[in-house]
Order: sequence, then structure tokens, then C-alpha cells
Amino acid sequence: MYVALATVFVLSVAAYLIFPGGTMRDLAAIPAIGALFSALFQILRDRLAHERALTVLGLQNSFAIGAMSHLANVAFDKHVLFCEEYVLEMSSALTTLFRRGPHRDALPHANALFGIRRKWSVWLTPEVQRELERFETAIRTIGINERLVSDYPGLEQRQKLIEEMYTLFAKVIGEKEW
Repeated sequence: MYVALATVFVLSVAAYLIFPGGTMRDLAAIPAIGALFSALFQILRDRLAHERALTVLGLQNSFAIGAMSHLANVAFDKHVLFCEEYVLEMSSALTTLFRRGPHRDALPHANALFGIRRKWSVWLTPEVQRELERFETAIRTIGINERLVSDYPGLEQRQKLIEEMYTLFAKVIGEKEW
């Protein structure tokens, strides 16, 4: 649009300069004046459109930030609730393990921890889920192995199960090895 207006302006000014004085020369200047007014009008329209676009973009950005901020607050609150519930049960499981050693009583704790993690899974990252699952699996394995060793004394893999159980127990309570 601006190129067309500039072309009209240049041709009109050229015609104005070429024609000798008189009516033709005056008429040749009219398109130049019209091109200038049209260019000013187009600049004003473009500026208003640009300001309108910036306003819409600002409103969309404010909405997005507000929505994300709300979602971030909700996610944080849910994560805190999960942590409080999970840590309470985890402390109970560790207390049981410290009191009784590797024992079948670890099984209900592993199941409770799994239930808590499943309940809050929407608010947990996959990485957190994997790490907690490893912890729960260790506690569950301790309970299962103790039950097998105690209930079936003639089991062929008894020694292997005992070693695995105590190795996991050491890891869970924070020791490098048993």
C-alpha cells in the first residue's frame, strides 16, 4: 500500500515539475496531496491495529499468567498435602523397621505408601513416582522375604532371601551395607 502511494506521490511531483505554470501544473499536484493524506490515514490505521493487537496480547498474557499462577499454587498445595501424608506413613514404616528389624509388618506399610502415591499420582512427577516406587518395593520385598523365611524354614533359597532382605533393610535405614 505504501509503495503505491509513494509511486503516485513521485509521479505527481514529477508531473508538477515538468508542466509549465498554469492549470495543468496545479492539477498535477492534487494526486500528490491525496497520496500524502492517504499515507497519513494508513499510518494511523496501522498504528491503531498494532495497539489493539498489543492490548489483546497483553490481556491474553495476563490471563495465561493468572491461570498458570493459580495452577502452580494448586499443584504446590496438592504436593504439600501428599508429602505430609506420605512422610507420616513413611515415618511409621521406618519406626516399625527400626523396632522389629526386617519383619513382615513392613508389608502393610508398603501397601499404605503405594495407596497414598496412587491417590496423589496426578500431582506427582514421573521422576518422583519412580523414586518412591523403588522405596516401596524395597519395603515390600523386606516384608515378603521375612514372611517366606519365617513361614517356610526348609526353603531352598532361604539364605539368598535373608541376604536380600538384610541388604534392602540396610539401604532403607541409610546404611551402605549390612
